[in-house]
Amino acid sequence: MGTLGRTERVWASLAFVAMAWGAGCGSDADTVPATTTSSSTTSSSSGSGGAGGVGGAGGEGGTAAGGAGGAAVDCLPAAEHTSVFTIDTPALCLVGKYTGAFDLHDGVVPSWGTHDGPLTMERPGGQDDLVSFVRWWPPSGATGQLAKDAAAPIDLGIVGGPFEFVPRVENFYQQIAVAWRATTGSAGEVLLVEGSAVAERLAGEGIHSLAPIENPYVGLLLHTGLTPLEPQGGTPTPAAYLSTFCESGDPLCTSAPVVAQGDAPGLVVVDGDHSIFMTFPDTANSQTDVRATSIEELSQNQPPSSAVVTVPGSIRALAGLRWTGTFDGYLLLQPVGTQTGQPLDVMLQLYSGADKTITPSGTLTTALTMTTPGTPVSLLSDRWHRLWLAVSSGSSETTFYVLTRI
Repeated sequence: MGTLGRTERVWASLAFVAMAWGAGCGSDADTVPATTTSSSTTSSSSGSGGAGGVGGAGGEGGTAAGGAGGAAVDCLPAAEHTSVFTIDTPALCLVGKYTGAFDLHDGVVPSWGTHDGPLTMERPGGQDDLVSFVRWWPPSGATGQLAKDAAAPIDLGIVGGPFEFVPRVENFYQQIAVAWRATTGSAGEVLLVEGSAVAERLAGEGIHSLAPIENPYVGLLLHTGLTPLEPQGGTPTPAAYLSTFCESGDPLCTSAPVVAQGDAPGLVVVDGDHSIFMTFPDTANSQTDVRATSIEELSQNQPPSSAVVTVPGSIRALAGLRWTGTFDGYLLLQPVGTQTGQPLDVMLQLYSGADKTITPSGTLTTALTMTTPGTPVSLLSDRWHRLWLAVSSGSSETTFYVLTRI
């Protein structure tokens, strides 16, 4: 890389990835697995308003056409979800409902694993840094129990006093990325775990959220926090940072900020078209901006110039369903009320991804109304561009609701 600085090396890596994708070297699996289709043909949509314009829901006793994979979709009955939420966006259809034996409120936020199911982490025996990564396997039908596959416990060897894990762990090539931050001060690390051992320890301050960008060319890992990984001096700054890895996720090539805004670290997620969504809390003004960009824009050193949407208060959960040309992109989020401090309904901002530029469409609308106000949820998307909404459904039990666009 010659004498290029850290930031310049990030742009060079992104330019290579953008060029490779532009040449059509990448791939994307759009065929939805049969495990999400039920025998029911009753539409799950209720209410009115919301997105519209991207297709109608299947009527009573009918089958909705044109799901995420292009095939006909059988929606589960509304009774499968109305005890938890109602659907305000007619273009959303419930196609799966699965239960897992874990507590969503025990510092666990599921991510989508490379095994094509939710990925979580647990602490056997409650020990601080002894963890087990758990893969949850959906059953063959549209409803039922998730099968649990827990790996042998791993001692992460965290030292330096009390700490908390960044809730979501992520698959990163053949490794799992997990981060922690000190409960006092801002010290922390991103740990890359391979097999039964920690393969790489990367220091960083105030780490708040992780998101890998899948591609076969250069290892790319986004995080929000106060510093790059392995910082080399400088003033801690709330920002989204991008780290590049030389091969197979190891070792670290460089780490640098891509967008700096707000006064605290926020969330970062990546949709199925490698569009990047970042939240930037502005606690002084009690609001949060969501900004978006693409690898192509970043490779040209063009950070997002305006917010996709701004919401009062903070955002506790975020997920993106990619724009396809047939379907609008869906940015789904759960805000937290400025007055009550409680989670609100799940909101929807439509967007276009034409020409690899994220452009908001319309205004923020309600996607899902929570039956019990204040119910917290976790949001994630799978590789078939469907939304998985997780909610605590009892003592040490979590239910996932799988929704697709129709």
